[in-house]
Amino acid sequence: MHKRDTVSWNCILQGYVMKSDMANACNWFEVMPQRDTISCNTLIS
Repeated sequence: MHKRDTVSWNCILQGYVMKSDMANACNWFEVMPQRDTISCNTLIS
């Protein structure tokens, strides 16, 4: 990924959640440099 912004981090997070890979989703959420409401909602959805 050339430029990592909140949107690209959220897309990867959503991919983990959609595959029911909550361990990696939680790890990814923890290392995100910036979290927003979309990040939080994606993780708890």
